[in-house]
Amino acid sequence: MKPSRIITISSGLVMALLILPVIAMFTRFLFDIDGWENYLCLFTDSRQMGLFFKSLGIASGAALVALVTGILFSFLLVRTPLPGKTLWQWIYLVPICIPPHIHANSWIYLSGDNASSGWLSIAGTCLILALSYYPFVVLVVTSGLYAMNQQMEDAALLTQKPQFVVASVTLPLLTPHILAGGIFVFIFSLFNYSVPALLGVHTYPIEIFAQFSAFYNEAKAV
Repeated sequence: MKPSRIITISSGLVMALLILPVIAMFTRFLFDIDGWENYLCLFTDSRQMGLFFKSLGIASGAALVALVTGILFSFLLVRTPLPGKTLWQWIYLVPICIPPHIHANSWIYLSGDNASSGWLSIAGTCLILALSYYPFVVLVVTSGLYAMNQQMEDAALLTQKPQFVVASVTLPLLTPHILAGGIFVFIFSLFNYSVPALLGVHTYPIEIFAQFSAFYNEAKAV
């Protein structure tokens, strides 16, 4: 058997193991008595729609803050003579090693604020999620900066100022890496349960957990 065929078959088996359990879970409840109603309520129930769009807004805000922070930090690491650069290349990975709910508890303790009524609400949720996940952006963007052909930047610097080179040459070349980092943060933030729960922000993951744990309604949770 050819190696390419072995790789294709192996990839197909892995994808089947990943996708089939999810399909089985959805189809199990789809054909229940209230199966279709449970899925359609996302589009017909105003409360469900509100929670869904709130979760999207929080995830988008976290991704935006993480992108700004991660891109700036990536340029500091790769394009500037940052003192202790080797040390910083390890330090920025620390937030990934700390669970997001620990970040949330730390900010609640430092602020001395009521999590449900102070600044640590929706804005705080976005900020904490961004600070928890921004290293993903740094990892992806720094790899793009190292792989980039710097001759294009050097040629542009002959006729343009550095800030214009960054805007017109560097960032467009980094677009795939920036999008990848933003998608990472968006997905992790969208499905995060612990940070909104600690800060008293009701989001879609919390609603799903409530349906499972409080109402024992697996069909509606799915």
